[in-house]
Amino acid sequence: MNLDPNLLPATLALVASLGATLVLQRVARRVGWVDGGQSARKRVDPPLP
Repeated sequence: MNLDPNLLPATLALVASLGATLVLQRVARRVGWVDGGQSARKRVDPPLP
């Protein structure tokens, strides 16, 4: 599998950004940032009648 030398930095950047996105999503889900704070709001506020 021969890669174009010019393609390598772009591929590395793409993989790095994808990895960073996955890590950020995992951290955000744990903290409750995703879904516009729905999970955090669910934890804090009592359910509406």
